[in-house]
Amino acid sequence: MTISGKKLDKYFSFFLIGLVLVGIGAYLGREKIHDFLLPEGAKTYTSEAGRYSLTTLRGWSFDASRVRYPVDTVFHDSQNALIFIDVYDDPALMSDDGRFFLKQQIEKNFRENPKYSLESLDEEKWKGRQALVIRGTRKDGQTTWNFFQYVVFSNETPRTYNITASVKSDAPEELKDNALDMIDSFRFR
Repeated sequence: MTISGKKLDKYFSFFLIGLVLVGIGAYLGREKIHDFLLPEGAKTYTSEAGRYSLTTLRGWSFDASRVRYPVDTVFHDSQNALIFIDVYDDPALMSDDGRFFLKQQIEKNFRENPKYSLESLDEEKWKGRQALVIRGTRKDGQTTWNFFQYVVFSNETPRTYNITASVKSDAPEELKDNALDMIDSFRFR
């Protein structure tokens, strides 16, 4: 049994359309991939107290002891990149006025501190929640750090999540990408 040229073209067209749709679906759903297919060496940590989880990649460690830093910390073995996670409750931040005041204070503090250079401070939705997204640099002696900070507000409770990645400016670009990927793996519990 042979398939005519028209039928073959039709099947091939359906195959191509299906392949394109799978590719688009994989691209659009790429942040979901880590939910069921973790890269080798990756580990997911869950903070019951903070009610969140985060996946770390190979070469990164999670420290919830709060001995070295007063927050949960994820650090790269090279010490060229860190992620700080602080969870706190502040009922004032449940209102628009409270969040507006916080945004003004953050901007003022960054602008007045000569160690910091504020690149952006934006209000965004992050994972379905209101957030302040802050980017800039910080001088620590002779070292410059690029930082990416997310101040994420709960929709139902006074809980606020402060997630900050700091990467040395001369560190490989891969470390910045890894830090942002791990922040993207952050899940509220």
